[in-house]
Amino acid sequence: MLMLGRCLLHIVPNMLLAKREELIPLILCTACLHPEPKERDQLLHILFNLIKRPDDEQRQMILTGCVAFARHVGPTRVEAELLPQCCWEPINHKYPERRLLVAESCGTLAPYLPKEISSSLVLSMLQQMLMEDKADLGFELLLSALGDPSERVVSATHQVFLPATAAWTTELGNLQSHLIPTLLNEIEKLLREGEHRLDEHKLHMCLSALQSLIPSLFALVLQNAPFSSKAKLHGDMPQIEVTGFPRPVSPLQDVSTIIGSREQLALLLQLYDCQLEHEGTTGWESLLWVVSQLLPQLIEIVGKFNVTSTACVHEFSRFFWRLCWTFGQIFTNTKIPQQEMGSSLKLMSPFMQQESLRVIVRKKTESC
Repeated sequence: MLMLGRCLLHIVPNMLLAKREELIPLILCTACLHPEPKERDQLLHILFNLIKRPDDEQRQMILTGCVAFARHVGPTRVEAELLPQCCWEPINHKYPERRLLVAESCGTLAPYLPKEISSSLVLSMLQQMLMEDKADLGFELLLSALGDPSERVVSATHQVFLPATAAWTTELGNLQSHLIPTLLNEIEKLLREGEHRLDEHKLHMCLSALQSLIPSLFALVLQNAPFSSKAKLHGDMPQIEVTGFPRPVSPLQDVSTIIGSREQLALLLQLYDCQLEHEGTTGWESLLWVVSQLLPQLIEIVGKFNVTSTACVHEFSRFFWRLCWTFGQIFTNTKIPQQEMGSSLKLMSPFMQQESLRVIVRKKTESC
């Protein structure tokens, strides 16, 4: 190990750039087993500077090696040795490929870090990148993580990355103007390209992501409502139970977590139902966007959907079911355009009609 560590420092600069990736296993094994912390640090530094602009395949090779390293050395050394090299130093690198490697490393290494690190440090690093990076790589990274072949990566993306991205885009004012519309456009693109052979995996990926954004969308509607300034908690308020929401995939997708507390959410829900019942959507831009832009586009998409895949049908149906359940009975009865929905149902295959009606019936039953 001592000899390898000493020699690799001189071998790497003399290797052809096109062949340097072949050194990745040797560098990582030496970094795992070398007894000197300073030498290990140098080797890991070499690893992440091995290729100037790593392409998708090269980044995947580096990430696979990092996972092997993490499994071998444990979370303490990953935090102390690997994380600073793969994330901190190149976080503002001039090449987008290197910045993308940082973001991908955050997601890949999250399961091998202490929980408090993955939920604070890593997310703050991703936030800094998404705020500062002018290249449109954030959304590409999100889609890449959602479509990852590893179930653990997809699960971590839904539990942490997607709600974190929703929180940042909400803060930037881009949830309704960019993130959700981009997903909808991606779905429409898949349907156009898949007239003969639909990519069901990608469709499922986009629809499941859209589902996961519903709590953030509803929280945004509540926080930007005309009554939001009146929603002040005070000591003599009666205890109100918050019930009726779908079970969240993670605490970060819990509407009460996004709002701030169960008590604040309960108060907002009371005012929300009252506003819908008596005032409607007047002066309520965030809800008007849902009614006048999101729902018509979704219904148009459903009308174009004509496949026999039960998985995709279920995903569409489940989205509408979750949307109605989250936004509540008054919204569902007064704002879902029943006539347009009926027209779209006529365009569906018989199975899709049956499945969609089943969901609507279930929703009505649960509301009662």
